[in-house]
Amino acid sequence: MKLYYLPGACSLTSHILLREAGSDFELARVDTKTYRTNDGEDYKKVNPLGYVPALLTDDVGLLLENGAILPYLADRFGFAGSAGRYKLLEEIAYLSSELHKAFGPFFADPDISGDERDTAERHLHLRLKRYDEAYAADEFDAAKAYAFVITNWAAFAKVSLENYPAIASMRAKIQARPAVVTAMAAEGQA
Repeated sequence: MKLYYLPGACSLTSHILLREAGSDFELARVDTKTYRTNDGEDYKKVNPLGYVPALLTDDVGLLLENGAILPYLADRFGFAGSAGRYKLLEEIAYLSSELHKAFGPFFADPDISGDERDTAERHLHLRLKRYDEAYAADEFDAAKAYAFVITNWAAFAKVSLENYPAIASMRAKIQARPAVVTAMAAEGQA
């Protein structure tokens, strides 16, 4: 397998899961300015939209979206969680469509301020509250790895997570996992 990634981006989720599984895989870091990988490949030929992750698999070929990649890795390596496949898919969908996207304004404009920042923060906090109440748990699975990566972005956005005890507990346990430590260090995130 080959994982195309950008350090600290949502592709870190797949990186964590591949390390958790002890899988043999290759990493290809994507430069989003040139759309070249560290091994010289033209990333726009892999994913014309230019974003990560992309996972080249031996059996199903190229997968481009977390909504496909994370269930694939969960199925292949047993990260489905105790609640079952459909609950895992529901949580991944929530993370992808609601929580991940709620960080968008902070990445689009790192200096966001005033009313725009207030609106973006309110929107984000509603989604964090829902995640804390409905999904955050100490059990490790593909969705929790994704939630860990997304909530890492709170520091960049300068948004506090102090009012979300379930998220805090989940994050602490995931952050201590050896595969997480190794994946983050490999991406220069430790």
